Amino acid sequence: MKNNLEKAYYFMLTLLSILVFVIFIFALVSKQTYLSEKFWIKASDDTHLYQAITNDTNTTIQDLGRGSGIQEDGLKDVFTQSEVKQDVISFMTQSFTGQPFDIDETKIKKQILNHVETYATDNNQPITDKNRDSITSFVNTAFSQYDRLIKNPIFSISGSRIRLIAPLMTKLIIGLGIIWVVLSVLLFIPLRKFPHIFKRWASYQFISSGLILGVISSYGLIKNPAAHLSLTKPYLLETFSYIYSRPLIYILIISALIFLIGIVLAVVSNTQRKQLIRKKNKALEDHHFKEASTSFIK
Repeated sequence: MKNNLEKAYYFMLTLLSILVFVIFIFALVSKQTYLSEKFWIKASDDTHLYQAITNDTNTTIQDLGRGSGIQEDGLKDVFTQSEVKQDVISFMTQSFTGQPFDIDETKIKKQILNHVETYATDNNQPITDKNRDSITSFVNTAFSQYDRLIKNPIFSISGSRIRLIAPLMTKLIIGLGIIWVVLSVLLFIPLRKFPHIFKRWASYQFISSGLILGVISSYGLIKNPAAHLSLTKPYLLETFSYIYSRPLIYILIISALIFLIGIVLAVVSNTQRKQLIRKKNKALEDHHFKEASTSFIK
């Protein structure tokens, strides 16, 4: 009866440890990825988001130019990728910190106007008082388009949500870590004299946790709901699909490592158990041999 109660106690502690450990890993990876400004910036870089926004911005300004009578290549490459990247990163950073971000309107408008003036000079179409108002209107419209493409609301909305969740996630990770340590100590104390049994229950925990993490992350990668988001720009869909799937890949790798640790613990536990059995059998054999020798002498 006592043995059954002990096994039930170990089973409950292991089951709770598995649950806490799995949530802990998901929370930890989420904190370092989904809730990390650096991860979003790197993901945008890896998916060439800055280049795509640069091309989209320059194409939009070219289209506006054609509507104003400017030739197709007349306003080519008004903005460089480094300039757009700097503004996009600044906007993303401010979205995560909650601080307002304003694009340098004077600088951008001057840059657009310089390209218009260069085009006018190259094509012998001087700017006069008659067309100055239309050029000013064009520059204002072009700046509005630039501002719109840089300040994508999906980043500001995501940033505001993350600002609310990140502090809670930190507390959750700390709490789960403490609970997991306590559960491990509660399992270790009654088994401290039987290290092979403790390793066996620990192997159950790591193997089960690895399998659960692997199954959940694999399912998430297969379903990939981010690939079905209704976004107006294809390059945004690619970036958000990357942001969604990359942490799951990390979890899948971690799950394999955790599973491997569980297998190692199981092998070590079994090896120690066999060594104890051999030692016990040897002691019994020596004891029987000693008794037999004593009887023979008598």
